Amino acid sequence: MRTAFRLTFTDSHQDPDDDDVLRRAVTVQADRITFDDDHLNLWLAGTHVSIT
Repeated sequence: MRTAFRLTFTDSHQDPDDDDVLRRAVTVQADRITFDDDHLNLWLAGTHVSIT
């Protein structure tokens, strides 16, 4: 049986004017993860969406 899942990665940065506030920088969805030369590659519906 094949299992499917979708991951959502969100990166946030601290607000320079308020230490208690984080601002969302980017949200990336992925349904496949591959590894290449110490990099994590994220794929969504067959399209490469991010390298981390």
